[in-house]
Amino acid sequence: MCRKRHHGLWFGLFALGCLVAAGNACPIVCQCVGMLYIYCDSRQISDSDLTRAISEIPTEATYLDLHGNLLLSIEVDLLYNHKRLLYLDLSFNKFVEIVPNTFQFHDQMQKLYLHGNNLSVLYNNTFTGLTSLKELRLSDNHISVVERFAFRGLSALSVLLIDGNKLRSIAVDTFASLGGLTLLDLSHNAIDSIQDYSFTNLIILQKLILSYNNVKSISASTFAGLNCLQELRLNHNTIESLHIYEFDSFRDSLKLVALDNNKIKMLNSDVFKRMIHLERINLSFNELSQLGSNVFQGLQLEELLLQGNKLVEIQRNIFSGTTKISSLDLSQNTITKVYVGAFDSFAQTVFDIRLDGNQLTDILVGLFGNMNYLQSLNLARNYIMFIENGAFSSLKSLQTLNLSGNQMTSFTPSMLSGASNIRVLDLHCNPLNSFQGFKFQEVQSMKISLNLTVKDVTHKTARVTWPYKDGSQIYWSLELTCLFLDSLNCTFQSRYITLPPYQMDAVIEDLSPLSRYYVCVNPSFVSTTIEMHQCGIIVTQSAGLSVTDPVPVTVAKPSTSMAVFQHSLDSYVVVSEMLILIQFFNL
Repeated sequence: MCRKRHHGLWFGLFALGCLVAAGNACPIVCQCVGMLYIYCDSRQISDSDLTRAISEIPTEATYLDLHGNLLLSIEVDLLYNHKRLLYLDLSFNKFVEIVPNTFQFHDQMQKLYLHGNNLSVLYNNTFTGLTSLKELRLSDNHISVVERFAFRGLSALSVLLIDGNKLRSIAVDTFASLGGLTLLDLSHNAIDSIQDYSFTNLIILQKLILSYNNVKSISASTFAGLNCLQELRLNHNTIESLHIYEFDSFRDSLKLVALDNNKIKMLNSDVFKRMIHLERINLSFNELSQLGSNVFQGLQLEELLLQGNKLVEIQRNIFSGTTKISSLDLSQNTITKVYVGAFDSFAQTVFDIRLDGNQLTDILVGLFGNMNYLQSLNLARNYIMFIENGAFSSLKSLQTLNLSGNQMTSFTPSMLSGASNIRVLDLHCNPLNSFQGFKFQEVQSMKISLNLTVKDVTHKTARVTWPYKDGSQIYWSLELTCLFLDSLNCTFQSRYITLPPYQMDAVIEDLSPLSRYYVCVNPSFVSTTIEMHQCGIIVTQSAGLSVTDPVPVTVAKPSTSMAVFQHSLDSYVVVSEMLILIQFFNL
């Protein structure tokens, strides 16, 4: 098995033949690069094996990799003669405990990896002697108890990873001696209680990760002392409310706050007040039904994520004063109305807006006014029936427009007036009966996804229809691929058929009973690189059914990729007539 190693340069020298000379010590179960780098990883080494081999490891060694073995314990004085170690990897072994003072002779060590073991308790003085240690990894153990002085003496520690354990609470003295920490990861535990002032000595901490816990509330003193914090991750907890005083300590330093997947119901107008350096806020998948007016005013936000909440309206003043937003996600809410002018404050900076999965019914002129740099606009899966002519006229840089899954019955060139740089237009899953008037020979390049209707399915034939024809077409092509999901009935895997340029339907023959086919009908245009795709699924009947026989119909929701779509085919049954609509482009 190939494995990635640290210090790739030295490993490269090893590969070139710079091995330990025959006269130098190197345990038979290890590989040594010079006298400094010792690799004993993934060798099924037991405690007794290590005891026998340790005397053969050069005392000059600075790098010792023992990860992926069968070690249960390590004696206090086992590494007594290896005081020059800078890096020790004991991860993915079977350790159930580390005896206090085990590392007392290793004041030069900088990195210690103990993740992926079976530790349950960190005892007082476990890491005594490691005065130069900069990185300690304790992730993915079973730690439920951290004694008061477990981390005592780690004055140089910068990175502490204790994620993926079973901690339920954080005591006030747990991290008291770790004043040099810049990164603390406590994610994926079961923390539901954090004592006030637990982080007060972490005066230069820059990143605190508390995601995937059971934190329900935060007090004014929870984060006291974190004056340099730049990134706070509290996502995937059970927080119900936020207040201005909870963020006071790092109001002048915080750049990112992740609060997604909580139970927050409302944001007061002052909760982010004076957070002048805040650039990214993630509030997705909460229970927000309203936002306080001017709640984001004065922030230097570049990214704002509000996906998956319960917002109904976007008022004009919600984003007032946010002049730097480049990405806004309002998808999967229940928004029925966005007031004209709601996006005006960041019209000159926004690149990407998501409004998909809402309940919008019309798009009016002015809603996306003066957005000269907007490149992607997603309006999929709404109830849009009407687009006012010129609604996208100011979107000079727009390249991707997703209008799939709406209620539009027609689409005309005037709807895209002014948006001359669109390259991907997705209109699938609309009941279109008219798609006319587009002069594709005037367009340099565009990808379009439309509906394909499958009708009159029998055991060996099916009729497909599509809503578009144009004089600039050279011909239609029909591609048919058999999907071997139920049986091996299909007599072929793919078929390519050329159709006349003005034809708007085709009967496909010589199909096999009780089989599934993926069909795409695509036109080719004169002097252009237009790609138009209209695709769907044909499920043939058994030979005993007629086209008029009543058959139950189950239709899967549109998938975002062919892999997912094909996986969803199990939800289809034999049908006599149905409309199959999919997304060909993954936008």
